Amino acid sequence: MAEVDHSGELLRVRARAPADLDRARAVLLELGYEASAADPPSQSLTDWYDVTTVRQLSREEATVITDRLLSVTAFGLAAESRERLHDAVTAALYGVFATHELDSRSQRALLRVDCVRAVEDAAAAIVGGDRARQIASAFERDVG
Repeated sequence: MAEVDHSGELLRVRARAPADLDRARAVLLELGYEASAADPPSQSLTDWYDVTTVRQLSREEATVITDRLLSVTAFGLAAESRERLHDAVTAALYGVFATHELDSRSQRALLRVDCVRAVEDAAAAIVGGDRARQIASAFERDVG
């Protein structure tokens, strides 16, 4: 069983046999992630998302990204427009996150392209095409 922590930075893997943990560690290393055993006491210091609740983490991540994005792109907007823009962009990003399954075979570039498109489409309905393209470009730079 795998779980991710509230910050999205840690992955906890529990297995029935040590060989299963060794295989999981090898896959993580192959994907470029650090994989090491954690101290058991530190595991209780965070909230964990499992397969049944991980979508909540995607919703939170969409909100965090939108907050960061709009802090540098929503200048000059009325409060009501900014709130509508925030809600629309957050929903659009979450929609992409919720429909993409990421695994070792996934092409992360496709996720980024879909997110950029979703941000631009969501923003265009509120701020128009030119400003929406600026917001989408800022998003693309932000996620690198």
